[in-house]
Amino acid sequence: MKLTGRVGPGKVTKWPKPLVTRDYLSVSLRYDRGKLVQRSIVHKRFRKRRLIKRIVGRFLAKVYQGKRLVDVVPFNFPLLAPAENFTRTGHRIARRMEAKLRTATRLKVPWNLSVTSIEITDVGTARRWALDLRPLHARPRPRPRPAPRTRPRP
Repeated sequence: MKLTGRVGPGKVTKWPKPLVTRDYLSVSLRYDRGKLVQRSIVHKRFRKRRLIKRIVGRFLAKVYQGKRLVDVVPFNFPLLAPAENFTRTGHRIARRMEAKLRTATRLKVPWNLSVTSIEITDVGTARRWALDLRPLHARPRPRPRPAPRTRPRP
């Protein structure tokens, strides 16, 4: 017996090949009662080029160069797993829990200077948030130089 068709809801989109890079962003996110809050974003570097681990997740971090999708990093927040939604009772419990839930996670997102934007998508609700990349482009203030020491002339 031959089976045809798609398994699961929604349409399937082809993801780009994952980036292998030394540079990455460590992004700290908080899920606060249905809203996503960016707590921090820090540029970091591995010792050598690596592929960032991928998991199956409800949320997607989409990395763009202009309008071109460069990479997709799936991730989850603790206690927001879709497993409870398989029964009506589980769906009701998950909905009530999600309405009051406050949780946080940290994820690693591949980074290079050509990346222009990163968008977080909640696959469960189709909501989207853009990450604020301005802290990465801010230049640190130069430190004031101390006055030169001069020796008194004899």
